[in-house]
Amino acid sequence: PATDRLQELISESLIRPFDASKIDGFYDMQPLIRSHLFTHDRTLSYAAPYFWGRVGVLLDRGKAEAALGSSIAQSWGLLFDETAVEKLSSCGVSILEGREEIYSLIMNYKGRSLDFATERSLDVLDQALTSLKPHYAMVDSAEYREAMAAGKLCVSMAWEGDARAMIGEHPGLEFILPDEGTLFFLDTMAIPAKSQNYESARMFISFFMRSDVAQQNAEYTLYNTPSAKALESMKAVAGGTQAQSLIWEKGVQVFTYKAPRPELERKFRDSWSRFVEKPSKLASRPVKADVIN
Repeated sequence: PATDRLQELISESLIRPFDASKIDGFYDMQPLIRSHLFTHDRTLSYAAPYFWGRVGVLLDRGKAEAALGSSIAQSWGLLFDETAVEKLSSCGVSILEGREEIYSLIMNYKGRSLDFATERSLDVLDQALTSLKPHYAMVDSAEYREAMAAGKLCVSMAWEGDARAMIGEHPGLEFILPDEGTLFFLDTMAIPAKSQNYESARMFISFFMRSDVAQQNAEYTLYNTPSAKALESMKAVAGGTQAQSLIWEKGVQVFTYKAPRPELERKFRDSWSRFVEKPSKLASRPVKADVIN
């Protein structure tokens, strides 16, 4: 589970605690990761950090600048400013199919936070997304990679690890983290309360938390490892080339998902459902994907 789900899972007794001292490498977290995990798991006994990442913009700068008729600004306006998106639609624009991500990012772009949303501000966002939707080629969390590789998109919201993999295969692409800041996520490993193999689950988590295994996972998936030792090893082996992008860039503000007030949850959910039900240009239907899978 992502950390924004942990408090709910803990309070409803849906996951089991473990003895962190028996998890190899558990206390080898980078300080910022440990601090973030602690805000959601106060006893540090329910979840082990797996990968962390951010949401950014994957783009083909040449095509995008030709469509815009100007240089690219490092801004979420590439995806949320209707004038810019309408121009970019000639070479293809896509956003992720993630309610929490889209609403958090567009609210931040407008200088607000989702947890302070009102009925009126959600209506305004609903109208903005309705206006933007005809210009999006797809709203998707998986197939956008193939579309980008095929040249059907020039700008796409992307998960950090996906973007690194795409750039490795297509060096002409680049990934930017907009100046307004971006959404940070930390995915974890937890043991379901109804698990019939608790000790095996704990051993599995312990294996994945080992710094050598964490390093292999990070190098394979291109997502960021929470392990301080794994990161240091990657810096040494890769000469800092790959590992350099796995640390916090200076000046890039990150924030985590904050849910709207409970009384707005239904409105929040219904607005998003209306948005994704509309047909897109490249996909017959949006594809639901987990945060990193």
